[in-house]
Amino acid sequence: MSSVLGGRQLFGITNYVMVTFKTVAFVMGFFVFGSLSVLATQQKDQVTRIWDGVYTVVQAERGRDIYERKCGHCHREDLGGLDGPALVGGGFLRNWLEDSLSGLYRHVYYRMPGDLVGTLSSQEAVDLTSFLLFANGFPAGLNELIADEDLLTDILITGKDGPGPVPNFSLVKVIGCLKQDLDSEWIVTHGTEPVRARS
Repeated sequence: MSSVLGGRQLFGITNYVMVTFKTVAFVMGFFVFGSLSVLATQQKDQVTRIWDGVYTVVQAERGRDIYERKCGHCHREDLGGLDGPALVGGGFLRNWLEDSLSGLYRHVYYRMPGDLVGTLSSQEAVDLTSFLLFANGFPAGLNELIADEDLLTDILITGKDGPGPVPNFSLVKVIGCLKQDLDSEWIVTHGTEPVRARS
């Protein structure tokens, strides 16, 4: 009889140890998952701002050299525009404000120079992007801009006061519901804020 009781007792202890181990494993798993979620949220909140200086002066100077050799004949030496649009001032800013830096980089890399598309290396394109930022008064920083589209997507081109509304007549993306009003015109309801889009 004592061996049966001993077996039950041992079985009870084993169950207790198993339940405790599973509980500890669950709590630790929950804690680790929760910590990773908080860390991911904190990293998302630490988006690089264009006004923090995302390129170096040396990089912008390299970009200026490339610009003079490959771009100036269409956009003029002073970036004022000729066959191509002006790359400084209000028109340039209206075209790129509230967009990610990836959009500008991609435009330079994949579509410029207009007469020799596809001839820029990724380094040349990121150096040219840096020069355009410099020419438009965005401050230089301590680290070079890197030709990584995922990283560039996290850098928003904004005014000094931070993000603002997308400029008028910009191509935007809005997610919402289409509804016909009383005049049989379609309107978007319950829509998200407009976000800059590129064709």
